[in-house]
Amino acid sequence: MSRTRLNYKNLVPKSLIDNGFILKGSLLFKPMNNGLLQGFCFEKVRTHLYVNVFFLPLFMKKDVISLTYGNRLKGRHKLGTLFLIDDENLIDSTQEIQYVIHKNEESVLSIKTIGDFIAQFHKRELHSVRLLEGLVFAAYFSNHPKKDELYTLFLKQFQKYDDGSSDWMKEMKEAIDFMVGLYDQGKSQELKSLFKENFDYSIKELKLEKYANVLRDD
Repeated sequence: MSRTRLNYKNLVPKSLIDNGFILKGSLLFKPMNNGLLQGFCFEKVRTHLYVNVFFLPLFMKKDVISLTYGNRLKGRHKLGTLFLIDDENLIDSTQEIQYVIHKNEESVLSIKTIGDFIAQFHKRELHSVRLLEGLVFAAYFSNHPKKDELYTLFLKQFQKYDDGSSDWMKEMKEAIDFMVGLYDQGKSQELKSLFKENFDYSIKELKLEKYANVLRDD
């Protein structure tokens, strides 16, 4: 199979651009002014492409797009989540990718608020500390009624899986404990500053400073 130069613009249904989606590099996202980055991400691997749907909380420090709150989309072909983008298959794959994106547009748009985000992912089996990390941040960011419940569940799962050897788990817990401590002490201004600092960091690392005003929560 021969390689080809891929233009992501050709993969995006025009209806999504008309509906306010923005294409930035391999990201196709919908600004919702809710503190989340949400949309689709193209992941190219040689002559293959993955199309991912994702939701990324920006009020916690993030420097990469992850699928903790997302998944790879499947096409109608036997390759499942893989789309062939070599010269011989690019035209057919382009049509298939546009179909898959259009089909999943509503799932992106259905999460309009932080409350929607928590409700959607709270349905999952909450065994992953990574999954719980974002839900705890989201709950305290929005003063959600489930914030104490989610924090307690995070601590339970953390104690279950932490063996003391993982630096990233230690840093995660320290960040969450610091945030919860500010809330419990009634330090609302410091808490607001923490979320802004995290947002600014994430926007900078993801190279999305241009879109900060349409991504942050008002």
